[in-house]
Amino acid sequence: MQTTEASLITDSELYGLTAYGDGATIVRVPLLNILVGGVHEPQGLLDIVDCTGHMMEGGTKNATYVAHQFLPFMRNWIHRNTDWTVLHLMVPETFS
Repeated sequence: MQTTEASLITDSELYGLTAYGDGATIVRVPLLNILVGGVHEPQGLLDIVDCTGHMMEGGTKNATYVAHQFLPFMRNWIHRNTDWTVLHLMVPETFS
């Protein structure tokens, strides 16, 4: 059985990957889901970010903050010769 990561990188040099995410607040804990999809793995969870510290400092889960949470993952995958076809961040105003 292939791992999620192995499924994601299979043919990613040809078809690329799509990064996407969403925010949620569960039991008063602000979270951000970082997901990625590929041709053989439509949905893979890379990380769940706890945004508590950022929010306590007065920050919001706006597009800039969310994009910065994605950068380390994208840099890691770029070193594997992976093309990013789309970066679609779902950041409705209700998350800010």
